[in-house]
Amino acid sequence: MGDEKERWEMKRSDGKMKRTNESLSGVLPTYSVLNKRGVNGIINDLCPRCKTVSEDWDHVWICETNEIEIEDLIKRSICEYEQKLLEENRNEEVNILKEIMFDFIRILEQPSLILIGKKREWELLRGVYNENFNKISKKKDIRKVIENLWIYCYENIRSRIWRKRCEVVADIEKEQGLEKKELKKRKILDIEDEGEEGNNKKSKFRKTNENDKNQKKLNNKRIKLVTKDRMIEGISIKNNWHTIIKLA
Repeated sequence: MGDEKERWEMKRSDGKMKRTNESLSGVLPTYSVLNKRGVNGIINDLCPRCKTVSEDWDHVWICETNEIEIEDLIKRSICEYEQKLLEENRNEEVNILKEIMFDFIRILEQPSLILIGKKREWELLRGVYNENFNKISKKKDIRKVIENLWIYCYENIRSRIWRKRCEVVADIEKEQGLEKKELKKRKILDIEDEGEEGNNKKSKFRKTNENDKNQKKLNNKRIKLVTKDRMIEGISIKNNWHTIIKLA
């Protein structure tokens, strides 16, 4: 749904502020996911932007309607971060950035060991901080610049691709007369009076929702990764970053 961008925002949970990141488990509210869940108003899983293929997690980032490709966005983010440091007169960090930026890009361009067939830049999309970044240098000040650069790239991708997608989809749904409150309803409401066939459909929808939840839990248990979430959910990067297991 177009209004699902709040899943990336700061939310209050158990009295604490934290950020939720469903990108890690690959369960962003794409049309593929929403169609399986039986969300009212979602009649198929086609991407609402390009209208050519199913909008799954992968497609969100490579859709032809995106204003910029992932690789180009990462390189642009590095340049923007350098400019930001210059404007803030953080000259020592600028020098470090110039020293490490090529190694940073090199690591992201290497094949991923967990996302088969993809580069490590796709790990960044899932919020994965690869341990190879720590192998660039053992110096704390250099590692800190690398960590901050990673965060900046992550936030830029989130903002310029996922958030932008949500804004565009929200406009499309509005033109189609799909209101937020209607999209939150399940298709199951439309089949309550269909007798035995309706009961079978209800059972199917419940099973799909349960499978989605179980898959999400399984993905989260498979690998313990350092993500943007874990960095800000009450955990200080400064004090705990180097004690957390990272992906090799």
